[in-house]
Amino acid sequence: MSKQGTMSAAVYYPHTAPVGANVMRTALLLWDEIEFIVPWQGFRPQHERSDIQAAIDMIGRFHVPSDAQKRDAHARVEEFATGALPKAFFYQEKTSGEEGYMFAGKLMPETWLMLSELGLRGSEDGEQYRLEDAMGLTLMSIVADCCAGETKARVTDRTLAYQKLNGILLDTDDLTQADTERVALVPIVLSLVDATSLPLSSLIEMRRREASRGGRHLPRLRARLRDRLERQASQIAGLERAADAAELKRQLEIELEDDLGALRHELQMAKGEALLSRDVVVTAAVGALAAGGRIADVWGGTAAAVTGGLSLAAGLMGARLKYAKERRTILERHPMAYMLEIADALPAPLGKC
Repeated sequence: MSKQGTMSAAVYYPHTAPVGANVMRTALLLWDEIEFIVPWQGFRPQHERSDIQAAIDMIGRFHVPSDAQKRDAHARVEEFATGALPKAFFYQEKTSGEEGYMFAGKLMPETWLMLSELGLRGSEDGEQYRLEDAMGLTLMSIVADCCAGETKARVTDRTLAYQKLNGILLDTDDLTQADTERVALVPIVLSLVDATSLPLSSLIEMRRREASRGGRHLPRLRARLRDRLERQASQIAGLERAADAAELKRQLEIELEDDLGALRHELQMAKGEALLSRDVVVTAAVGALAAGGRIADVWGGTAAAVTGGLSLAAGLMGARLKYAKERRTILERHPMAYMLEIADALPAPLGKC
């Protein structure tokens, strides 16, 4: 199964809220919003970390699987569950230790009945069913795929657990690998602007500023970066050799570093051209003459100085407007423009970009 094009939203799995901060850091950098699969309307998971909860409150959305999505999931689960499965998927009653759970509302009652008949789930515990971890991970991967469809990315923080299931998951191996690779590329992007330890609070503040400014400028820049990472993640996911994947990551880092360098150079050139443009130079020259008393006026030197100051200010304002327009055009061409905007908006050391 493959997905085409860039996606502005993502679906998180397998839990109702992320385990750590990495998922929300990735979401704040790449997607307009991230959805969390919940069992019923009004269900709102609360995270113990205040910064993660703040990020969820800002860009998180809560998604209850629709009837159509549950029917789709049922068909996939049936095909998977009725095949030959390893022992690790069949539920074993526990005498000690932790058990896996999944909310009943994420699947159809018929699906749970089928799983019970096949020995793949345990008893009901409130609103949840007991499951072996391998089965729970698989079910939530299928549900997430049905909820994401062809328009949303998928993201997980149980990467190692899902890697163990590769070769077993039904028709989702490539997609799961692409999910993993996409997240693995984010540190490369952060390192290029010295932001590997960027706290969630800074990214949250950036998104608040973005929302308050209005328009589609920053979301468009984010989409360009996201699209580049999506393409690279898909290419890496299709490789069999680890050395080939490492080489593609190295090439991406070089490409993005060159893009950032070219972006800075173009912006510097545009700033210089704006300051030296004909209109600005002429306006500034007129202001300088007026300030020097070479333009006659009946009010004397004070008026000439004021006129000169206004002309100089107008010249600088013209240069600023010219540069702002050209800067926007330049930013739209570069995948790393969004990271440069983040670096410029945040305090040092990130602001040095």
